[in-house]
Amino acid sequence: MGRASREQALAVLWIAAVVTACIALAWQLSPEPSDDATAASTGDTDSAAQELPLPEREGSRDDPAPIVLQPTTRAAGELDPVRVTGTYPDVPPGTKLVVQWQREGEWVAFPLPAAVLATGRFSTYVQLGEEGRHRLRVVDTSAGTVSNAITLWIR
Repeated sequence: MGRASREQALAVLWIAAVVTACIALAWQLSPEPSDDATAASTGDTDSAAQELPLPEREGSRDDPAPIVLQPTTRAAGELDPVRVTGTYPDVPPGTKLVVQWQREGEWVAFPLPAAVLATGRFSTYVQLGEEGRHRLRVVDTSAGTVSNAITLWIR
C-alpha cells in the first residue's frame, strides 16, 4: 500500500471514528426501554426466549461469562453506521469493551469504547469506509476476554 493510499485509509478511519463517537454518545444518552416495555410493544412477554443461548465454556462459576457478539446486519454501504450488539453477563454495569476491526491480519481498536448495561447487554456503532469483507470483535481489555468475530460486508 502506497503512502498516499495509507494516508487516505487513515483519514477515512479517523472520520469514521469521530462519527462513530458522536453516534455512540447520542445512543448512550438516549433512554433505553425496559424489558417490560419492549415485551409490551412487541406483544412478547417472554423476552428471554428470543435471546440466543450462550455457548458452553470452560472455567469456574466465578469466571465471567464470555462476550457474545450478535450481528445486526451482514452488509452496509461505505461509512453507513452499523449497530454492533451483544451480551456480556455477570460483569459490573459500565464495564468498558473495545470494538476491534481486523485489518491486514491485525486487530485495530476503534477509539470509543462500548459500555455494558446492568442487563448485561451492550450496543455501539461502527463505520467502515473500505469496500470488502471485514471482521469485527469486542474485547474486555481489563479481563482479557474476547468475543466471537462477526463478518460485515461493505459495498
